Amino acid sequence: MRNLLAECRAYQVDDQATLSDPAGRRVNIMPAAVFMRKLRNEGGLTCFSHDSQLRDGSASLFVLMPTKNGGEFQPMCSLQVPLMWEWSLLRLDPKTNLPTGFRDIGWRSAVRCLIMSDALTEERAHEIFGKPRISMISRGYRRMLFDHHNLRRQNAA
Repeated sequence: MRNLLAECRAYQVDDQATLSDPAGRRVNIMPAAVFMRKLRNEGGLTCFSHDSQLRDGSASLFVLMPTKNGGEFQPMCSLQVPLMWEWSLLRLDPKTNLPTGFRDIGWRSAVRCLIMSDALTEERAHEIFGKPRISMISRGYRRMLFDHHNLRRQNAA
């Protein structure tokens, strides 16, 4: 058993301790209905959510995106219903201490997906939902947006 646990440590994700600690991640709760209303009213998006067939409290978010033929609804991400914390919370297997998905889906994860899918600009998203506080909790979110922003700049050059 000891050998198995030693092998499992090699497969842990970066910042796993931070991503799985509910103390810092379960803050700034927002109803999914309020999140959707902000996307529609303040973000100007045509969007809808569809409850999952699973009984895990999730729903799929679809946004009308421009296409060559006008536009079509495209899947963006999952939402937690009826309530979402600001940050997603990683679920860990108690035997191996390895991630098995998310226990909670945070609204910042949905915002990040919308930015990376070009449904919202980073600036507009932060006008609507506010910028995240600079902290260890927001580090992964800010790093992904930084990488996305710089990759787009490199591809444009």
